[in-house]
Amino acid sequence: MLSISCQLLLFLSLWSPITTQQEKSEFDVAPPEYLEIKWSDLARIDFENKYSEELKQEMPYPIFHESIKKLDGKNVSISGYVIPLEESIERTVIILSAYPFSACFFCGGAGPESVMDVKPKNPFKRLKMDNQITVKGRLQLNSDDLYSLYYILHDAEFVK
Repeated sequence: MLSISCQLLLFLSLWSPITTQQEKSEFDVAPPEYLEIKWSDLARIDFENKYSEELKQEMPYPIFHESIKKLDGKNVSISGYVIPLEESIERTVIILSAYPFSACFFCGGAGPESVMDVKPKNPFKRLKMDNQITVKGRLQLNSDDLYSLYYILHDAEFVK
């Protein structure tokens, strides 16, 4: 037979999660681990032409809207179309596009804000061009490196 104090302790331990849950307010709910963003969220960008000493020509540099600046360094998820890079056989970088290849930035059908460098945490399986996927990772806004896209997703993981 359990002592009265053990019975009381058992009773309280069984009921405390329910009581705790009831006492939580709506503001105690943790934010999602990854914020789901859309390409339209990333479209609020302007450009300023600056001369690049390295390339010896004027280049468009991004000016990110304040709403986009708030996403820098945040964990996000986004869906898009795969644009594989031939030279990246081990799949250490892929390009994710808001549009299929025939209408993407590289074919002249969209702007540079509609594509993203995706650097996987572990190499992705072989992906075919125009596969629609969802990835999650840490977003970096790039306004300095002319050899990378304006958006870079680090430590990316395949969601679906």
